[in-house]
Amino acid sequence: MQLITLSGYQRAGKTLTAQLLQQLTGWPILSTSDYLIEICAMNTGRSILEIQQMKHVYREKLIDLGMRIEAQEPARLVKHLLIEHLQKEPNTEGIILDSVRRASEVQYLKQAYPKTIFLLLEAERTTRASRGELACEDDPTELEAVSALQNLGEAVVIPNNDSYEALQDAVDDIVAKYIIQEPLGLYVEKH
Repeated sequence: MQLITLSGYQRAGKTLTAQLLQQLTGWPILSTSDYLIEICAMNTGRSILEIQQMKHVYREKLIDLGMRIEAQEPARLVKHLLIEHLQKEPNTEGIILDSVRRASEVQYLKQAYPKTIFLLLEAERTTRASRGELACEDDPTELEAVSALQNLGEAVVIPNNDSYEALQDAVDDIVAKYIIQEPLGLYVEKH
C-alpha cells in the first residue's frame, strides 16, 4: 500500500491538494484534523458541521485535544485512522493522509510504511492570510511537523503561493513521478 501525507501551515493548501490527489488516484483521504473535529464534537456536544464552520474559533481546543492524545500515545491519531480504514478496506491500493502534524507521526509512518511520500506545502503568510483567517499561529504542532519533515530531508516541497492551476500542475507532476509507474513514462489518470 502506498501512502501520501500532507503537512504544512494552516491555509497552505493541504486539503485542496488532497482533493486534487484523490481526483487523480481515486484513493481515499483520511484527515487527522477531521478526526480531531469528530472527537471534539463528541466531547463538547457541538455538531461536526458547527466546529468545521467555526474552526478558527475552535482551533485552540483542537490543538489542545491533539496534544493530549499525543501525550497518551505518540502518533495515535495516524495509527487509529489507518487501522480503522484498513480493517474496513484491507485491499486499499493507497491512502492520502491529510494533516500529518507531529514528529512522532512522521517517524511512525517512515518506519511502518517506508514507501510513504511526504508532501510539505509551503505558502507565504500573506498568501495564507488572503485565503482565510489565521488562528493560533503559534501552534506548536505545525512547527513540529514542518521541522520534522525538513530534518527528514525526503519531503517533497510544494510551493503554493501561485494559482490553482499551478498547484494542479504540481500535483500532476507528483502523481506522474511517484505514483503512476507506466512503461515509457506515460501518464495515465486513474479514476
